[in-house]
Amino acid sequence: MKYKKIDEEISKVASEKLANHLWYLSEDLVALALFDNQVPHCIKRQMIKATKEVNGKNLAKRPDIKLKNFMDMKFEDFVTKRSALLFKRMSLHDTFLHIDPQIWEHQEDY
Repeated sequence: MKYKKIDEEISKVASEKLANHLWYLSEDLVALALFDNQVPHCIKRQMIKATKEVNGKNLAKRPDIKLKNFMDMKFEDFVTKRSALLFKRMSLHDTFLHIDPQIWEHQEDY
């Protein structure tokens, strides 16, 4: 967005192309980030909390995210109750979700 000051036309085209690649940020796939060691434990806690929200929002299968809005979003904003279904679909245990992410690496089912 800051590149707009340098070359508005190129900035617009590049931003539109980048926005086309935000489709993978679906509520289904975002749960994979729980296995990423680079995602801080505090974010993982927020993600788990979001999967348990009764009135949680549901995103479209391929959300249309505006790049300007995306810049203000947090990782856990993509998580919904549906995100936790990833474990069921892949026949993975999800019992580790009930304990603190800081000790997941020591859990056999993680």
